[in-house]
Amino acid sequence: MGDRLDEQPPPSSNNRSSSSSGANSPSPLESPAPVATPTPLHHTATQAQQQQSILSSTAIVNMNMAMLTQSQTTIVNNGLRNRNANVDQGLSHPSFTSGNVRLRNIAGPPSQYIKLNVGGYLHYTTVATLTKHDSMLRGMFSGRMEVLTDAEGWVLIDRCGKHFTVILNFLRDGAVALPESTRDILEILSEARYYCIQSLIDLCQAWLDLSQKNEDSLPVCRIPIITSSKEEKSLLQSTTRPTIKLLINRHNNKYSYTSQSDDNLLKNLELFDKLIMRFHERVLFIKDVGAANEVCSWTFYGHGQKVTEVCCTSIVYATDKKHTKVRSF
Repeated sequence: MGDRLDEQPPPSSNNRSSSSSGANSPSPLESPAPVATPTPLHHTATQAQQQQSILSSTAIVNMNMAMLTQSQTTIVNNGLRNRNANVDQGLSHPSFTSGNVRLRNIAGPPSQYIKLNVGGYLHYTTVATLTKHDSMLRGMFSGRMEVLTDAEGWVLIDRCGKHFTVILNFLRDGAVALPESTRDILEILSEARYYCIQSLIDLCQAWLDLSQKNEDSLPVCRIPIITSSKEEKSLLQSTTRPTIKLLINRHNNKYSYTSQSDDNLLKNLELFDKLIMRFHERVLFIKDVGAANEVCSWTFYGHGQKVTEVCCTSIVYATDKKHTKVRSF
């Protein structure tokens, strides 16, 4: 018996392991539980911090985008609101809105400068200019009337500013060169009546009356008739146009009372009339009926100086002795 015990092989290492852990070993019917690999504590903390940082950055970006979108929306809405206010008021002043204008009295020394926004046209002038004449502008800028101003100090006047420069120039000098257009004069007259500038009203009305008179009158060609060399000299000095003078003196004793002489004289008069009808806008024509030695002669002037003279001696003498004399100077 003892021999058999001695002959048994020694237990293997596996058997020893099994025997040593027999109390803790799972039964054959149970699956072995997975064994978790231990994670270092410092690695877990770093991942948590990174995730928290990413979440915080995402939240900040989303918040900034929301604020930027809201700011852009506010800017666009304000711009549209300001534009609509300017269009409704007919003004081009960019800062004009219904919320930043107010009524106030303006009264200052004559040297004080005033900023004016007249229908979108900006002007800069002194109190002295605006109060120089008895007008509505004097009442506005002497403290007697309230004026509308914006946040930047511009005085707002709800009128067309196209001709306000003419208004200011008239206030400064008491006179102004008016444009040649009847339409512009009518527009200036309307503004002068609004501002109650009586002197400018009279000036515009006089211009319109004269223009109407010129339109009603028929075009007339006027030819001066002279009787002396003094009158001739005065006319030549008062014009820069070329001049043609026809001398007619039928009372001269040298005049030949023949049919040919009369015909020749009438031919010269007809030629003179034809030239007048064709060139009176470019040439000054003069008719001389003074007591000269010649009966019929043509004189041509340039720049006030005599250029050529043609004497019609065929009118003076009989037909068989007629000839034409031309003098050049």
